[in-house]
Amino acid sequence: MKALTLKILFVCVCSVFLKQLNFDKWDEFKRRFGRKFHLNTELKHMQNFFQKLEKIDVHNKEYALGKTKYLSDINKLTDLDQDQLKRKTGFIPSEPSRVKRGAGTKRYAYGPNRPIFRIYFADQHITLPESVDWTKSGWSEPVSDQLDCGSCWAFSSATMISAQLWIKKRKNVPISPQDFIDCSTYLSTKGCDGGSPANALEFTILNGSSTSDVYQYRNQQESCRVFVREQNPLYKITSFYKLDENHDALKQAVALLGPVSVSINSEDGFQSYKSGIYDGIDAGRLECSINDINHAVTVVGYGTDKTTNTDYWLIKNTWGSDWGESGYVRMLRTKDNLCGIYKYMFVPVIE
Repeated sequence: MKALTLKILFVCVCSVFLKQLNFDKWDEFKRRFGRKFHLNTELKHMQNFFQKLEKIDVHNKEYALGKTKYLSDINKLTDLDQDQLKRKTGFIPSEPSRVKRGAGTKRYAYGPNRPIFRIYFADQHITLPESVDWTKSGWSEPVSDQLDCGSCWAFSSATMISAQLWIKKRKNVPISPQDFIDCSTYLSTKGCDGGSPANALEFTILNGSSTSDVYQYRNQQESCRVFVREQNPLYKITSFYKLDENHDALKQAVALLGPVSVSINSEDGFQSYKSGIYDGIDAGRLECSINDINHAVTVVGYGTDKTTNTDYWLIKNTWGSDWGESGYVRMLRTKDNLCGIYKYMFVPVIE
């Protein structure tokens, strides 16, 4: 009876929109992802779901015609509105550090001319391997889920530092993203409201980073747990690079230095990605741009798809292993700055 009442109410709200909807798909979606709603909120989530479903269907028809290189599908983001989707991203460009002392931090704070990073340029005389995949190197870093906190920047930073500890020290050390969320705000990060890997890396140089087994992820910003930091080992980096804004710098850095943090303009197509090589095309048009960059991810390799002969970046996302290709996306690798991927690229240095 409740389900029938809900359907009648929704028809009243948007009768034209609902003429061809299949409510079984909505019920299946709720079961699959454990969604439970109050009646007042379910109507909006249902509308979001069917609007996104229509785009997914259009996109996959384009894929069948060879007009795009990846498949889309329903996932746990499909019913979310724009405000909720913002909590699934969280990148904001780095700002000059505020001269403010945070709890449990040292007294250092750099201004706009802080000397702690260098620009990384590609050397055109170096021969690089045809493919690289750091996930097969022995470095152990499971796919994470940032949940409802805009903490992509913190996860991407933690992933890079963890990788560097493996590469340089042969230690599998899981670095805590929550440490950055709680403790680096004096360096202009904003916790679950966003941040930049540049500021998180600066924090690690100055103060060291905790491990995720002792400083667990909480899906919200809290006060810096100074006692945890004081009672457990902290891991520092020496410096970090900001990569020159082009394909060659990223390829060389991934091959020679390790996983690299990049940031992109994440839109509907990326959010609905299931498999294949993401090329920025959604429902027949190029939707992502080099502007409005909002999501930090980590390039952990590159290669060429043997079936389609298409070059790609192998990217680790932070939306759980049930998104994309087991939590990863293969993104079109081209000289063009697709989705703004070459704008903000960072890699830590441990000497």
